[in-house]
This record gives sequence, C-alpha cells and structure tokens, in this order.
Amino acid sequence: MKKFIFCATLVALFTSCMKNDVEVDAVQRTEDFTATFEDGTRADLDGTAVVWNADDHLTIFTKTSHNRQYKVKDLSANGRSATFEYVGYTGSDKTAITNNYAVYPYDATATISGDVITTALASEQIYNAERDLTYALMSAKSSTNNFSFVNSGALLRFNISTILPDTFDLNYMKVSSQSHNIAGEVTIDTNDHLAVVTNNGTNEITLANIEATIDSDVKSFYIAMPAMSFEKSDLSVTFSFADGDKTFALPAFDLERGKIKSIDYVIKDADEFTGNTPGEDTPDTPEVGKEWVDLGLSVKWATCNVGANAPEEYGDYFAWGEISPKEEYTWATYKYWTVIEDGWREQTEYLGDISGTQYDAASVNWGGGWRMPTEAEQDELRNNCTWEWTTLNGVNGQRVTGPNGNSIFLPAAGYRYSTSSLYVGSGGHYWISTPREDDDFYAHFLYFDSGDYDWGWIHRSSGLSVRPVLE
Repeated sequence: MKKFIFCATLVALFTSCMKNDVEVDAVQRTEDFTATFEDGTRADLDGTAVVWNADDHLTIFTKTSHNRQYKVKDLSANGRSATFEYVGYTGSDKTAITNNYAVYPYDATATISGDVITTALASEQIYNAERDLTYALMSAKSSTNNFSFVNSGALLRFNISTILPDTFDLNYMKVSSQSHNIAGEVTIDTNDHLAVVTNNGTNEITLANIEATIDSDVKSFYIAMPAMSFEKSDLSVTFSFADGDKTFALPAFDLERGKIKSIDYVIKDADEFTGNTPGEDTPDTPEVGKEWVDLGLSVKWATCNVGANAPEEYGDYFAWGEISPKEEYTWATYKYWTVIEDGWREQTEYLGDISGTQYDAASVNWGGGWRMPTEAEQDELRNNCTWEWTTLNGVNGQRVTGPNGNSIFLPAAGYRYSTSSLYVGSGGHYWISTPREDDDFYAHFLYFDSGDYDWGWIHRSSGLSVRPVLE
C-alpha cells in the first residue's frame, strides 16, 4: 500500500479523510509537519487509509534551495504517522523546516527555481505487488512547519485475467506514446502541483520484473503517469508474455491529476490474446454460436441473453457495470461503491455510458462487437416494434416484432435483489448502457410485464438481464 499517494492540500483525494501527524527530525531538532487529503474522490488501493511505508524517502528543499534527503525513522498508528530524519547529516546545523518545498519520491538530482521543482518520473518502474504506488509523484510547499502533500500525476491501472483454463506468464509491460513524452524529466509548479514532462523526457514507460501468472483471478498492475490527454491510438500497451508480446492501441481518454484510469483485458483466445479495452473497436465477426436478428432497426439484436443458450433461457444476471454474475446483489457487494458508516455509500469509480467498454457484460463476455444497447437503441425497440405477451417452450415473455416482420423473444426473467429472485415469469428487466445523469445510484433499464413495456431507472446494484446488440 502506498503512503499518501493521491493526496492534496487541505482536503483528501481519497475517501478516508484524515489528518496525519508526521514528525520530521530536522538536523538534530524535531519539527512537525502534518498532511491532509483531497476530499470527494477515491481511497487508495485497499479502500481504507493512505499511509507511509518504512522505506519511504523524500526530498525537502531548504530556504537555500539545498536538496536534502529525509527517510522514515519511525512509524506509528499503522503508518498514518511517521517520524522522518535527515539522511547523512552529522553536524550541528539547527535549520528549521519552514518556508520550504518537498517532493516525493526522493530524487538526488532534483532542483528548484522559485516555485518550480525539476525532478523525474521514472521511465522504468519496478513492479512490486505490495507497493503499487511507489513511483507516483507528490509535491508540497509550506510557509509554516506543516507540509500538505499533493498528487502531481495520475495512474494507469491494467486489470488482466483470462476465461481460459490455461495460465499465462507475464514478464513485463510497456506503455508508449506516438506523440508525447510521458516519463523522464518533469517540472512541477507547486502552485498547481501538475507534473509536466519536458522535451528531455521519453515516450515510453516500462513496468519491469512482473513475473506474474495470469489466471481467472483479476490481477492489477499500476503505472505512474503524467496527467494529460491522449487521442485514439496515441497510447499503446505491450504485454510481454513468456511465449510472445502482444500490443494493443488504447482509445482516446484523459488522465486526470490524482485519478486512476482503469483498463481491463480479458484473455479469451490463447493464440490471438483477444482482449477488451474501453472504447476500443472490437472484431467484426461475432463470437461463434451467437446469433442475431435484423429487426429493420439501426442495430441487430441477439436471439438470447448473456449466459443463455436459447431464446427462452433467462441467462445470467448482472449488476450495472459488472461483468460477472454473483450470489448476492446489494450495495455491499457492488463493485463500484463502498458502504461507509450508517448505511451511507461512497462511489469508488465514476462510470459514463458503458456500452462497448470493459464495464459492459455483453462486450466482455461475448466479444466480437457485441455490446449492451444504448438508451437510443432501446427507444427504437420500444417505439418502432410490436410487442406481444406470449410463451415460448413454456416460458413467459414478450415477442418483439420489427418493422420488417422479423422478431426476437425476451423472456420474463425478473431480476435479482440481495439473494432473492423477483418477478420471475411475470416481468422482464433488461439493462441499458446509459446511467442516470442526475443520480449515481441509478441506471436506465427496459422493463415489461403482460400488459405494458417501458423504460425506467433502477439501483445499479440490482441483478438484471442483458440482451446484446450488434452493429
């Protein structure tokens, strides 16, 4: 776990807001400095507190602009408090730590001019499963004896797993930009704390010494990055496996200071290593065995639900944005929320329209261009088709006939709440990829019973059916 990564002046960047009393042994004299964190965003890796590690070192620039290295001397309160001592000094200088600047991690070559620190973002970052945030930059300045550290960069998180029985040995990974320097020399203006890579930087970052086995359990790998925007295919990632390298171009996205950008890859084919990347175009050929019907609309509709093998089968149930079924559907088990005290919930990841992304159960489980329908596409299905309550092989549901006369069958699969199944056989509840814009608790869904069909909003933690579409 990484110490106060992603923290900022006055308020916490993580869900755990706290004030950490940190003492600094400033050349035979102890000075105190405290740290607070930005409010209203996510917590660190384990969702609890941001802490120091025993081997943390940082640079403090004194009023004479000297680069001084400080290291952790003692930890207390489970790492939330620490005593730092100056490294290598044996004299009697009593200089107080006031009106100075600081940067993490320690860089012996770091310099300062005015309010601007020049340091480096590592182009080779060594993987450590216990310390994923080692290389992320933080900075601080203080006119008192208190430092308030601020995250100066961003993180890319790659979540990798496989649905195959085989395992894959990952040796290292690399991100590369075609048009930007993303590592090396950076400047940090301590007025806005944003790290900017200079012309002396490099366009590649390697996460080395991974030596991890990829299996069905999702493994996460973090790369410290500058906060910047990337156009589609500007940034690529290369995974180096024991039996060869695989490179993928990434979609357009923004990396924001103090935020984590998550990207999922699911290995579905041992030969081709096909994966899912948010916003990426998927292959044109649908997965074998997945059939579609042209209803005369803008997209083709699948003949069965995700997890089903026939039109009348209910298939699997998914919470909105999750890609696997589970036993219990509550806020406590919902992946993108943390339940805090007294039943209040805090969002841990902010999702927009999820159609075709790594949060789309249709896209991830079926591949081949399949995805969850958007609000506009379900509007088209409701408004341009004829709906008839009927049965198929003894299963209740709606037969939906398009303007060209072709039809699909939607079984009344009900939905899951907690460990209960509700309205099974009497109502259908199908996810739409569109979130409710004014309330993060809800997402859009299509529902029907024997006498009506419409759309509405429902808690994202609920377990609903997914009927994929294909362009």
